Amino acid sequence: AVEVLISTPQAISLALGSLLVSLLSYRQIFAVIATVILIGALQTLLTLRREIREDLTSSGQDLSASLPR
Repeated sequence: AVEVLISTPQAISLALGSLLVSLLSYRQIFAVIATVILIGALQTLLTLRREIREDLTSSGQDLSASLPR
């Protein structure tokens, strides 16, 4: 039962990847990957915006002071 739970998502992923490679060019696949990564980053930023703002304001430091030169 555990093997089915582990191997089924992998098999679906391989099948979907094979289908995408046969239908799309590598540039289109890279564009899809970049879009998904950007959406994930945006979702993370929107979810954590309060915590990020609190961390920046509670430290009492200018953000530019912590950046490497």
